Amino acid sequence: LLLSLSFGTLLSCAGASDESRKLLWGNDISTEEGRSLGRLEIYEGEEAVNVVDAFVQNAELGNAIGFRSNLLDVVCESESITCSTRVPVVYRKTINDEHGKNLGAIEINENEEVIDAVVRFLRQSKVSV
Repeated sequence: LLLSLSFGTLLSCAGASDESRKLLWGNDISTEEGRSLGRLEIYEGEEAVNVVDAFVQNAELGNAIGFRSNLLDVVCESESITCSTRVPVVYRKTINDEHGKNLGAIEINENEEVIDAVVRFLRQSKVSV
């Protein structure tokens, strides 16, 4: 895992902003062999692991989980990023009742049983079944 990092780059990325969201971390990412994978940017309000996971999935790497773990190590070391989990959400669906009222979203994490996610959603949303 190679990152084109410099202290100046980190400082400028930490303070950069887009029209509606603050850019917390950004960098050009390359494989150990030097193949450019593109630019990874994490904005305020995003969970770092989900952004990193989506980036790595799009990169079509042989050892995606190992690469993701290494990249998360680097990202989570940044003072501008708070990593509350290292397990990405692999499925998210907004749930509405029969009248269209939003009840929240069900999220299924990597390696989680679907029934566990459903039970968690039911408890959090206090939906009666």
